[in-house]
Amino acid sequence: MAEPQAPAESTQSPKDVIDAPAEGEKAPSKNELKKRAKEAEKAKKAAERAAKEAEQAAARAAAEVDYAQQNYGKLPLNQSQERTGRPRAQISTFNASKDGEEVLLRARVHTSRAQGGLDLIWFIVADDSFYHDSGSKMVFFALRQKQHTVQALVSVTPETVSKQMVKWAASVPLESIVLVEGVIKRSPEEIKGATTKDAEVHIKKIHTISEPDVRLPFNLEDADKAQTDERDAPTVSFDTRLNNRVLDLRTQTSQSIFVLQSAVTDLFRESLKAQGFIEIHSPKLQGAATESGASVFKVDYFKGNAFLAQSPQLAKQMAIGADFERVYEIGPVFRAENSFTHRHLTEFTGLDLEMTIEEHYHEVVDVLDSMLLHIFNGLKTKYSTDIEAIRRVFPSTEFTWLEKTLRLQWKEGIALLREHKVEIDDFEDLSTENEKLLGRLVKEKYNTDYYILDKFPTAIRPFYTMPDPVDNRYSNSYDFFMRGEEILSGAQRVHDAKMLEQRMVEVGIDPKSMQGYLDGFRMGISPHGGGGIGLERVVMLFLKLNNIRNASLFPRDPKRLEPLVIQLEASLRRATPFPGLDIDSDLIFIACPERKAKPNPVCNRYYALLTTAINLWPPDNAIFQQCTSSPFLTIPVDVFKEIALFLNPGDILALARLNKFLRNLLMQRSAAHIWRAAEKNVELLPPCPRHLSTSRSNRGGAADLILKVCGITVMRRMDEHLSVRLCNACRNSSVVGLSQLSSDIAPYVPISPFIKNPSKANRAFALRSDVESIERKLCRLPEELDQQTYKRWDSKRRRRIKERVKHAIALLRYNGITEVLRDDEIEDKKYQRIQDVRARLRARGWKEKHILMIQHDSENMWERLMDIPKPITDRTWERLYPKLLRLLKIHKSRLRTIRSNNRRWARHDLLDELLSEKRANLSACVELADGDSALIKGQTPVHMPFPGLNEVLEYHVFKELLETDRTVEATRSKFRANDGLVNNAILRWRNGLENHLIRIVKEARNAQKRELLTCQALMEEPLPFSTKLTASSYKHISPKNNILFRADNVFKFHNERTLMFYPGSFTKFFDSTREMEELGGGLTASHLLPTLIEYSGEGNSIAAALLKELGRPDASSIEMDALAFPTLRRTNFIHRGPVLSHQQVSHYSWEYNQAIRYNSESYQHPGIVYNNVHDWKTQSDRPLVRLLDDQEVEAHKASPLPPIGQFVDCQLCHDMDVDVPAIGPRKYVVLHLRFIHGISQPELGKHFIERASMIGGGLIVGSSASSELEE
Repeated sequence: MAEPQAPAESTQSPKDVIDAPAEGEKAPSKNELKKRAKEAEKAKKAAERAAKEAEQAAARAAAEVDYAQQNYGKLPLNQSQERTGRPRAQISTFNASKDGEEVLLRARVHTSRAQGGLDLIWFIVADDSFYHDSGSKMVFFALRQKQHTVQALVSVTPETVSKQMVKWAASVPLESIVLVEGVIKRSPEEIKGATTKDAEVHIKKIHTISEPDVRLPFNLEDADKAQTDERDAPTVSFDTRLNNRVLDLRTQTSQSIFVLQSAVTDLFRESLKAQGFIEIHSPKLQGAATESGASVFKVDYFKGNAFLAQSPQLAKQMAIGADFERVYEIGPVFRAENSFTHRHLTEFTGLDLEMTIEEHYHEVVDVLDSMLLHIFNGLKTKYSTDIEAIRRVFPSTEFTWLEKTLRLQWKEGIALLREHKVEIDDFEDLSTENEKLLGRLVKEKYNTDYYILDKFPTAIRPFYTMPDPVDNRYSNSYDFFMRGEEILSGAQRVHDAKMLEQRMVEVGIDPKSMQGYLDGFRMGISPHGGGGIGLERVVMLFLKLNNIRNASLFPRDPKRLEPLVIQLEASLRRATPFPGLDIDSDLIFIACPERKAKPNPVCNRYYALLTTAINLWPPDNAIFQQCTSSPFLTIPVDVFKEIALFLNPGDILALARLNKFLRNLLMQRSAAHIWRAAEKNVELLPPCPRHLSTSRSNRGGAADLILKVCGITVMRRMDEHLSVRLCNACRNSSVVGLSQLSSDIAPYVPISPFIKNPSKANRAFALRSDVESIERKLCRLPEELDQQTYKRWDSKRRRRIKERVKHAIALLRYNGITEVLRDDEIEDKKYQRIQDVRARLRARGWKEKHILMIQHDSENMWERLMDIPKPITDRTWERLYPKLLRLLKIHKSRLRTIRSNNRRWARHDLLDELLSEKRANLSACVELADGDSALIKGQTPVHMPFPGLNEVLEYHVFKELLETDRTVEATRSKFRANDGLVNNAILRWRNGLENHLIRIVKEARNAQKRELLTCQALMEEPLPFSTKLTASSYKHISPKNNILFRADNVFKFHNERTLMFYPGSFTKFFDSTREMEELGGGLTASHLLPTLIEYSGEGNSIAAALLKELGRPDASSIEMDALAFPTLRRTNFIHRGPVLSHQQVSHYSWEYNQAIRYNSESYQHPGIVYNNVHDWKTQSDRPLVRLLDDQEVEAHKASPLPPIGQFVDCQLCHDMDVDVPAIGPRKYVVLHLRFIHGISQPELGKHFIERASMIGGGLIVGSSASSELEE
């Protein structure tokens, strides 16, 4: 293409260019020179024009010759005219090894893509021209047979494939059935978009056998996307797929699903035939409802009624009675269950079997188990390719099973659920949630998705199920589970006629209505059992398809009897966009008060059709397909144009998309006045710019959508420089970088740095269409162009660019305003919807608190129902109210539960208070009898352990008082009326505690006996305690619990050194535990006892030695706690004040453990020897304690203690990082240094320091320490 130079860059005009005269010749005159120049220029232009015309004529002639006319087109209707017998190839057999082989195949067009040019139709107003370009040179197809696809291509080839053939191939609709003849070629690289990865077909001939007559409701590629795919194009809704099930079944995923479904039935037959089963076919019409009258379909049967078989159960049993021994059936099953769930259908395919039993019903379980394992293994080994293809769309983990199937008893399953805090009765059927939870627990514990649950309760099984011989509350029945959902239900059947008739009466079935069935049992029948499997459910769970409808060919549920049943007129009534529109069979009248004017009555019906069709856009709506067929073809053009004047640009744009008739009518230049009139109906809409036609302007602005080349709706912000909004694909193909533009073109095209991510080479971009348009305009410029004309042309181009930017900014401003207004309108509609719903609920008697509870507790569900900008009509309310009613009932029940729980807590607090009063009134305690011992100091009674409320709730009287829903006063009266039962429960609790402690003591003493017998010694049994108590104390003491009151029976906490004596320490223990509960401690004392209380053998030995030395070996803990001894311990350290027995035992136990600790290897330090006399086992020659006489006590009291200020620290202990350095008076630390560290002459500042100069804790060395050192 020639690129003209601007006049400003030229130094000579064409008239100044002349031929220079030859040397010696006379120069021609000026007129002669001008004449010669003109003639030469004319001759040159004529030659160029002739050459160009010849070239164009040759190109047109070559383009018009179609040498491949016989190689493409539509075949005549196949009426079996002839049979050539040519073999047809199968795509599944194609691979690179067949390179060069010619094939003939029939397939569907899965996808098609033209390459080598764009097919665009734009209106260009700037130069009053219409531009159409179609330049495709190659078309890629994906051809499909069932679930197999192969890439095929048609490209222009001399004498074989013409340009017309390629163009025709590009127009073949998707899902057309084509007959293709071509050659298989090895692909140089892996083909990702087809199942055949290493080969493709080069097409020589292509003919269509059948083409779709209507626009497809969805693209098969969209329907076959993974559910987690987040690409721009949305996946097809599930309802749309089911409404167009025939098209949906063409997807590769659906093809693979039903290949696997067929495989399941084949493997089912294969397994059972190998085990001696025969196939039967039972009738599906029955004279009586079998299992439950509410779950069967009732149909008219001549003059009576019949029922569709809920299962072939009765027919299978009658076949067993006919001595068929082992039978199976594959057939339809009907269930009239109004369950719209992911796993229920009203009609499905049942895989049923029945067999005789020789000894035990587990023979049937073994057969069923082996059959299912055969199916699982067959699917995994033979159909792995199909399984992987399905997983690309339905991602899932691999289905797992054990080599030996897990079998759980019903009780084991219930126990597993209860371990995870599920409240369920022993004989309550499993809900769907509990089934799934049990499946997850089994998966976590046993790593299997497949298991068997045996011994179901009789109450939840059919009447013909055999009860368990040991416990008739359970039955010989079983269920098989996959991924936590039941797939098979079976049992041993009742084969005794009398028992069977009795079971019928119990469940409400009239035996006379099933007389033929009973007669088969009266004539004798073998013990037998069996089960039934849902084919669709097995496929769904094995592949984890999420919804059973994906595994059903044409699913039937309570809301779906046909793929699509729509009455056009009824749908129009529901779909009319204006609230004032009334429709009847003859004439449609319209009243739209918001319109500025109304069309005349003659246009009413057409107006209603138009506005309804606009409202039904996009075209995947089924009603839209019916609305866009014939009615619009009958509209007179002048009537239509009159109607269109009352629409807005968005309405006209939607109409232009309906069919070719409306598109041709509205997109032509003569329809510009319609668009301009529509613009006036929209406030603030900017006028159409110069660079666009009115139709294209409104297509980009009024509808707030910019559709470019591909027609995909893009929601990103419009570019303000280029006035477009492009999808990702179009941005790559329709945008060129600034570096690719010549200097002559760049100034005259709009350029934007934002339409695409900049790179080093290109910082700004322009539209390819704008570039091509400027190139064409430059080509049409005359070669003789003066500077003034060029400047006018240049300023005009630059002005157009500014106008485009200005219009884009105005359009963006308009879009921003309309978005805000639209958002406000939507929010107002949502608010009005909520207020309308609340008013309707209040009118039905619901209180405001119930409505508020729904809004707070079910916020997500409430938003899904309310966050819709649509008004509540009566029809909408009929669909909405049942959903709200379920929520209201749930939360009303929850409100009752909350109130009940509040009343329960009030009863709990009351019972706690009454129990405290009971404790004060009973005064259960033991105390010493009066004696003359001078050692008794301030004797106080010892209280027996008393339970808290949480510890006695296991007893019926307290449980009934707490759980029965009654008022506080009624509970108080009931408590007082049951005083005897309350006292008995308290006594039983104390007896249980004592029995537990007695068992601990006996176990410890038995262990000591075994140790002593090994050492050839003998251990005597303990005698009862010899302490004298008051008469009232003995009512709490018996020969059985006497042993607990001995002072040498010592208990302790688990892993703790704190010692406990019965009963005083235990009373304090329970009281402190309850205080912890009130502060949020969590567990109750009854829970703590089994794990935290142990017998202290060490404390027992110390206490026995102490009591022996005090002369009271058989004293009780009550006596020893009441006595205070002035004693001299082994350390010669006199305790200032009375020392109780349990304090001394605790002291020696603690010090003994310290001695063991510091003499261990981990605590040894060089230069230090520990000599702890509390190690009473190594110092057994000396008594633990001795009583002092009065003189020794007085002398000890008179001895002064060293002042704190004279304390010093041992520096050597600090230097060696001893855990407890020596701290004390100076003379005692000096002795410590001499005897422990071996320092004969300790020095201040070197071996010990003043206490004031050290910060830290240590072991205080006092008189007891000096005694230890001296000894």
